Amino acid sequence: METNKSINIAGMTCSSCERLITKAVESEGGKVHSISATSGKAVVDYQEGTLERIKTAIAASGYSVLDGAGKTVVVEPFEAEIKIFLKKLVDGEKELKTERKIVKMSMLSILALAAIGFFFYMTFWRGLPGIGARIPFLFYSGVSAVAITAAVAHYNSHRFQFTCMEGMMTGMTIGMIAGFLFGAVVGATNGMFIGSVFGMAVGMIAGAYCGKCCGIMGVMEGMMAGLMGGAMGAMLTVMMIADNLLLFMPLFVISCVAILAGLTYMIYHTAGKRSEGQLMLFSDFFLICLLLSVVTTVIVIFGPKSPVAI
Repeated sequence: METNKSINIAGMTCSSCERLITKAVESEGGKVHSISATSGKAVVDYQEGTLERIKTAIAASGYSVLDGAGKTVVVEPFEAEIKIFLKKLVDGEKELKTERKIVKMSMLSILALAAIGFFFYMTFWRGLPGIGARIPFLFYSGVSAVAITAAVAHYNSHRFQFTCMEGMMTGMTIGMIAGFLFGAVVGATNGMFIGSVFGMAVGMIAGAYCGKCCGIMGVMEGMMAGLMGGAMGAMLTVMMIADNLLLFMPLFVISCVAILAGLTYMIYHTAGKRSEGQLMLFSDFFLICLLLSVVTTVIVIFGPKSPVAI
């Protein structure tokens, strides 16, 4: 049953705001019958049972839904939003097509990298001194490569839809986590100097690329985050070599991947609500994963090593 309702919205100032709210409403199956930034009202046609989701989508776009007294309406709490997101992801709803493709490409890339790594280990690496202690870190480097590539691919698919604040947050998060992950892996196996330099390089490049949608400010935010993450990641693992590093690493990597998963949700809930993204091909996706993994592997196995390293 289709219902019609007038919604009071605070924060609308121009026609761009009207377009963003219209896209947010349409992302939940509704239709804007009329909207005015001047009056702060939108008349929305929606299917029964979807009104709260529409209000949540409007709020996620950066606007406040008001009641008749002018007070902000409490929309669905974060936990409920996550449940809706996961249900849509599992159920295969069309609006999450980009996110499902990223999950599939990530899983296929991890399996492919693991198969390639196993082949090289059995064929060339098995007799190398100290290789056994480095195998877990090579695995973490592959997971890190896939996680960062997935985040960059998701950013790339929506980069023209970000607001300045969203773009800076995305560039900063990806730059920081990329620096953390690769700095930590190489820091543990090669020492703090090599780990810091490599982590900073990867983090700053990723951060600058994902922040450039906001101009020089976004580029600077991303580079600063990568700089900090690379140095801190290497320092962290070098300091923990004598204190349960092998137990810490999986927790560390899982935590970083969880943050990137949260970023994926944020991108979907903001830019993804405004427009369906154009995702890169799997061949390009895997090539980036492979390049990051190969460079990290070469450094881990053949690069110079500090006395304080695995």
